[in-house]
Amino acid sequence: MKIEAIGRLNNFSVGEKTIFEDLVFGKVESLNSDFVFFHDAFVSNMKVDYGQREGQCIIHDFNMRTHEGIDHPGGVAVDFHFRGIGLNDTVMAAIAFGYRKIFFYPEWKHRGVHCSYIPDRKGILLGYGYYQKERRNGQTVIVQKIITNTYEPKKVYEKLREVD
Repeated sequence: MKIEAIGRLNNFSVGEKTIFEDLVFGKVESLNSDFVFFHDAFVSNMKVDYGQREGQCIIHDFNMRTHEGIDHPGGVAVDFHFRGIGLNDTVMAAIAFGYRKIFFYPEWKHRGVHCSYIPDRKGILLGYGYYQKERRNGQTVIVQKIITNTYEPKKVYEKLREVD
């Protein structure tokens, strides 16, 4: 993606920062422009359905800040949450909009969603992530991140109802 293209987005700007204070488009050349415009259209739809404030998209990671490309291959994935929309509504809207890989993370400080757009993927890969924690020396520490992947929506919907 070229930096000039960001000016054509409806919901994001060149100097915008992630929740972690990194530039959203700090590695703009590594992002797939079709995907970024797809996500921008998704955010616009959410603002129509829920309002400008509630539909504000807070980006956690567009730039592979922490993933080093493992979970964001080819710049076609984003981690985010909406200011005033819960996990269940976000996941259902992402499915309806056409994302093909959707994971939600109820244990993030700001509960959020990972969405990827992979047009040739058959079906929708759903999942949720959580952390295995242990008490060590009087403190709770994260031992490992656990991701549950499934093509069975019922399993994910049950978890969504449990946490949202």
